[in-house]
Amino acid sequence: MSEADVSVIMPTWNRANYLGYAIDSIGRQTADVRIELIVADDASTDNTAAVIREHTSRWAHRMTIHYLPLPKGGVCVARNVALASSSAPLVAFLDSDDIWEDTKLADQLPLLSDHVGLVHSNFRYIDSFGHFSDKTGQRPDNPARDKCLTSMLAEDTVVFSTVLVRREFIDAAAASEPHGLPFDLHWVNGEDYDLLLRIARLTDFGYVSRPLTQYRQHAQQTGMSDLARVFRYHCQVQMAFVDRWGTQLGWDSTTGRDAAQAFLLSRCESLYWQRKLELVRKLCGLATELGFTDPRFLSLKRRASRPRWLLSAKDTWDRIWTPART
Repeated sequence: MSEADVSVIMPTWNRANYLGYAIDSIGRQTADVRIELIVADDASTDNTAAVIREHTSRWAHRMTIHYLPLPKGGVCVARNVALASSSAPLVAFLDSDDIWEDTKLADQLPLLSDHVGLVHSNFRYIDSFGHFSDKTGQRPDNPARDKCLTSMLAEDTVVFSTVLVRREFIDAAAASEPHGLPFDLHWVNGEDYDLLLRIARLTDFGYVSRPLTQYRQHAQQTGMSDLARVFRYHCQVQMAFVDRWGTQLGWDSTTGRDAAQAFLLSRCESLYWQRKLELVRKLCGLATELGFTDPRFLSLKRRASRPRWLLSAKDTWDRIWTPART
């Protein structure tokens, strides 16, 4: 029988300046559970190892920390190795630059049941200094709850650092794939979304509407610095999932492509009104590459190609004129 009740999976790469805060937030958990933390180091070149040694001693009374220094292989490899090295019946994920609230596990554990195999939560944004950069939680009405495969296919609304899941569903999701892995090495971004879709096929999701995780935004983030790449993988995961499971689920063969097209179009429209015109043009080009045919992509690309001064003048006019009309 496992000595731990919860295994926390933490991949890291050159995050020594944030890593200690993440580990401390695990050590401060109020839940009466035995915790093991598996830190899979994807070939860091900073003082990650020293931070791990310091915190292993600091939290020896509260949890067991296993440090796995690995050759450079990416986050999928790191997470797979960490999972294979863990032992508890419950698994939680925490990125090494994020932070849990003290009651995170205590608030989630009661929601797990025979039919709810995964629980996630609301979150708040923090900056590189750990200061909140928002005023409240991001999505109290998150649709990823109960039987949520359809809503999850439309959009990944689960922040992975909030996830607590029964290991049996990770194992089942891995065993049902030809590659036999929790995290598919094919996905450079989107590997967490892919796993979440596969788990949503197997069990209901629970949700805590209170923010239980602090999601850090900073200049060192490798994924969100290239949104076009992130959105490409999001769309590809959507389509690949339906290609793999759509027939069994009774879905039409176009379901994945329709979901991906709708997702990308919504992002393009939102970014256009934020006047992030270069990114809109890039995403419209991505739509063409992926074979999406909605004419609104071409319209958005044309509008995003207009001189910026013209759009700025229109925005200024709208700000002046709209209040006057009301």
